[in-house]
Amino acid sequence: FRNNSDAYLLIQTRTDDKWLYVTLYGTKPTWTVSVDGPYTSNIVKADTKVIKQYTPKLAKGREVWVETAEDGLDVTVNRTVRQGDQVIDKDSIFTRFRPERNVILIGTGGAPAPPEEISPQ
Repeated sequence: FRNNSDAYLLIQTRTDDKWLYVTLYGTKPTWTVSVDGPYTSNIVKADTKVIKQYTPKLAKGREVWVETAEDGLDVTVNRTVRQGDQVIDKDSIFTRFRPERNVILIGTGGAPAPPEEISPQ
């Protein structure tokens, strides 16, 4: 984003096990912003089959889940900026999320990966 005000902004962030939080501090602008959505569409079901990938980078037999199956979808959020009663900016933010897979890494402890499996990149 671009700070189009005449004042400085402080951006403060934090995370927990699932979310990223962003807080903006600054001088209150003379405009107002409204958000409509999110609207989801085009849901693509995830394949829940477990994909095993072997890697010499983990101890032999150690298993680490690196991806969990989640459906893909499109998300749209509409944003409107008003100065008093006048709309001064309006945009639509679109994001497409591809479906995710169930992927588990299995350590080979330095041994080469079995040929029938796909090695991680």
